[in-house]
Amino acid sequence: MTGIYMIKNKINKKKYYGSAKDITKRWKRHINDLNKNQHQNIKLQRSWNKYGSDNFEFIVLEECLFEELLIIEQKYLDQNPEFNIGKKSSGGDNLSNNPNRKKIIKKIVNGLVTRYKNQTEEEKKERSEKLKGDKNPNWRGGTSKKHCSCGVEIGPNNKTCIKCRDMGGKNNPNYGKPMSDKQKKYYSELFKGRCLHNKTKEITINGIDYVSFKDAERLLGIGWGTIRFRVLSKNPKYKDYNFKGEIKVVYTDEEYVERFAVSKRGKRAYHNKPFYIDNVEYRTLTEASEILGIHRMTIKQRLKSPKFDNYKYKD
Repeated sequence: MTGIYMIKNKINKKKYYGSAKDITKRWKRHINDLNKNQHQNIKLQRSWNKYGSDNFEFIVLEECLFEELLIIEQKYLDQNPEFNIGKKSSGGDNLSNNPNRKKIIKKIVNGLVTRYKNQTEEEKKERSEKLKGDKNPNWRGGTSKKHCSCGVEIGPNNKTCIKCRDMGGKNNPNYGKPMSDKQKKYYSELFKGRCLHNKTKEITINGIDYVSFKDAERLLGIGWGTIRFRVLSKNPKYKDYNFKGEIKVVYTDEEYVERFAVSKRGKRAYHNKPFYIDNVEYRTLTEASEILGIHRMTIKQRLKSPKFDNYKYKD
């Protein structure tokens, strides 16, 4: 009998759909593998082990021609049955939804490592010769990596990276496309009241001039937001970051220390202060974390919270 069958769990109503040229023979094979705890479908096997064979039923859904088998089976698989790992009647991906996915991948990797590790030098050389040039499925015309003129790695079909790409004139996707009144109004409202001049204003860092924040970012490898913060900061540490031609006002070392000291005055400091947890004294958060197995920040929050009466600082 050729057709589509279903294995159903009577308790939780979960299903497994399959197709076979000989349904009776396939069913016997399912039972044999399940009873031996060797079934290839781990979901079905776990359910069989948990509920027992008496709580499963085997149902023939419909008979069909062998040529129509996969087409009809796919209609049932599209219902997303719980026990089916692969959702394609033709086979395909049986790994992504597998509960033991990580374990299977690790086993495959370890197998490949062991296989190549045990190869002799002659076998390695022979394999290398077989995969040279266009014999290698990953061969890309003789170059595996391509770089932009600025040094950034780019795709094999690209000429430059996105930062170096010339977007002027005809290279701009909007070239020759006039804006509608609706678009003009949208961008007018979007940028209304926003000051953008600092992004194109020349800056000086350690005596070297840069056209803009983005130019400095590209040459120094520091984010333009970080550079902008340092240029605007009065921290004496960043006194060499300033707008070109402008005199930067920074705090003196005494003013900088005083600035942070004022905000801390009158506040109770708990830094490295001993505390009690369940009437046991601990010297530091790290010490308590290692002994109790609780994260340091969790302990700190509980010390501040009125909900945890057993967490309190030593007077």
